[in-house]
Amino acid sequence: MRNRINKIGMDAWIYYGEMQELLLFSTQFHINLYEINIKNEEIVFYTQVRKRKIILSNLSNVSYQSTTGMIGFLFRQIKSPIRIVSAFVCIMLWIFLSHIIFEVEVIADSVNFKGEVLEILKKNDKEEPFILHRKDEIKDIVISSLASRLSWIEVYKQGSHIQIQATSKKQVLQEPLKTEDLIAQKEGVIVSFDIQHGNKVVAINDKVHKGDILVHNTLIDSMQKEKMLYVKGRVFAKTWYQVEVEKESGADINPITFFQLLLEAREKVASNIDPDEQVLNENILQFYKNEGKIRMIVHYVLLEDITKP
Repeated sequence: MRNRINKIGMDAWIYYGEMQELLLFSTQFHINLYEINIKNEEIVFYTQVRKRKIILSNLSNVSYQSTTGMIGFLFRQIKSPIRIVSAFVCIMLWIFLSHIIFEVEVIADSVNFKGEVLEILKKNDKEEPFILHRKDEIKDIVISSLASRLSWIEVYKQGSHIQIQATSKKQVLQEPLKTEDLIAQKEGVIVSFDIQHGNKVVAINDKVHKGDILVHNTLIDSMQKEKMLYVKGRVFAKTWYQVEVEKESGADINPITFFQLLLEAREKVASNIDPDEQVLNENILQFYKNEGKIRMIVHYVLLEDITKP
């Protein structure tokens, strides 16, 4: 309890008198005395700040010295007009600057739509830096100007940075569903399916050939009747490629040539796969020199969508 009071703050006093008189006074007025120290005819002690008025009104031969802790720190600041003015100016600057936007970031589904949003802000005097009274102010401006073309908008404010995320209506049109079967465009072993519509006619680990039907557009129902289905999705399979690269060279085979050809082979394979496809295995079959050319043959195992053209 005493440590907590010390941190908050206490009054320091000097009493010129007898110890017995001071103790009688503290008992009579229910005042706790802390850190009592007797020096010659002076008694130094500490009390709670809220007891100051009682001590000054009812105890003679006492002298107030100072206030410690956080309360003392505040009292000393209040006594200095310059510090009060400085604190007031800091608070006002903080309030003012918190409403100023120095950076606006627009994330849209197209470059043209992003330009339209920025142009609208410019016409409404919202070029950085500018004062923003409320976050929804930006949202209201964009909605009122692009109501017919805007599908979704959200505004995020972090300090002096505003981020606007917007989507135009033309980008949220539903993709038309098709009824064509998904057919294997190359040979492979089925690994996984990403099917939203359709009837799968092959299973994982099945080996398929180019032209095989993977997802059918019909299904036999419980009444043994054929039902037409929409077809949409992808089928991923392990596929195999053999890549051959060569380099004109009159010199002997060396490590630098080896890595140059290997990087060229990898670049050829990478150019034919999408971001969600990957190379599973790489095996160098041959690396040799023949008729002034250095050749490398590399075998690759890929994981790719075998339904894409």
